[in-house]
Amino acid sequence: MERVEHTFKVFDNFIEITPKNGVKDNSVYEIRIKKVKALNKNKTIDDLRIKTTTRLTPSYCSLEAVHSLVDSYDIPDEKTLYYIREASLFAEYVKKESYTDDNVPFEVFQYVKHKAAYDSLMKFYVERSAEGGTKGTLGDISFENSSTFPAIKDLLDVLKTEVDKWVEHMRGNGFEGRVAPASAVRGARSTPGSPYGLRKVGRYVPGHPYGTTFSGMGFSRDVGRS
Repeated sequence: MERVEHTFKVFDNFIEITPKNGVKDNSVYEIRIKKVKALNKNKTIDDLRIKTTTRLTPSYCSLEAVHSLVDSYDIPDEKTLYYIREASLFAEYVKKESYTDDNVPFEVFQYVKHKAAYDSLMKFYVERSAEGGTKGTLGDISFENSSTFPAIKDLLDVLKTEVDKWVEHMRGNGFEGRVAPASAVRGARSTPGSPYGLRKVGRYVPGHPYGTTFSGMGFSRDVGRS
């Protein structure tokens, strides 16, 4: 643990503490206050310790966004912030790009939100199961009595489905309905500079809405999309 040089100011009922080099991201600050007495000497602070976690970067979704999915469970914010950062780093790895707060793509935001919620809830689930002495299996993790938290299991399944979906979106495979393959005349050869880029056989008919019509030499055939 690194000791941080700081200044402090006391006014009214407040103590204002200011680090000399500013507040850094990706840090946990612990504030310790000892032997503070009120003016009337009726109240004292003998040993107060406060921990606060600063913004972890990269963070491609907010703490509130993750809370919207798992706010029914008592998950510490510092753990959720850590999982947001881990999911954001993975998103950068997949997309091969980093973002500022005001230009995070929708699919990245959705992936980070659901992945951080899933990891946070999974950690909470395993810890609570271990404390209760129950047994069960979820993915590669084994513990006891999985029926103890059935609602959590259902939510974890939903979150996992969303995580997998948004990973595919980040990779560019999220939308269904790719272009169907086009049909072509077997054995036709390309002639650069000729109309439609195809070698003329007999004559071609310009203006055909779906391709080129060949005629002459005893055959005719349309080339188009099917």
